[in-house]
Amino acid sequence: MATLNGSTAIRDKNLASLARYRALRIGKFPCAFWRLSSRPGLTAREAFETECTTLLPLPDNRWPTDERGEVKAGKTPYIRFDKNDYSIPHTQVRKILTVTATLKQVRILDGQTEIAN
Repeated sequence: MATLNGSTAIRDKNLASLARYRALRIGKFPCAFWRLSSRPGLTAREAFETECTTLLPLPDNRWPTDERGEVKAGKTPYIRFDKNDYSIPHTQVRKILTVTATLKQVRILDGQTEIAN
C-alpha cells in the first residue's frame, strides 16, 4: 500500500532477513538507534566501573515500600484486601479504613490508629 508521498510502508515489504528490516528502520527513523553513551562501544560493565566513583551512596533511612489501600467495611466485621478477608472490631463496620501490607504483615488502620494486624 502506498503512502501519501508515494513510498511503500515497511509493513508491506517482504523482508528476507532481520538485518534488511533494521536497515530500513534505521533509514526511516535514525533517532531510534542513537546511543545514549557518549563513548560508543563501551560495555555496561565498563561504563559502571568508570562512573562508580561519581555515584552517590544510598540514603541511611529506608523509604516506605508498604502496599497501601483504602477499603470500605460493610455490614459485617470483615474487610477484603488482596483477595483475602480480614476481621476487624465490630465497632469499625461501615467505615473507610486504610490497609498497609508488607510481605510479612497486614495492618488495618482507622486514621492513625491501628485497629488490627
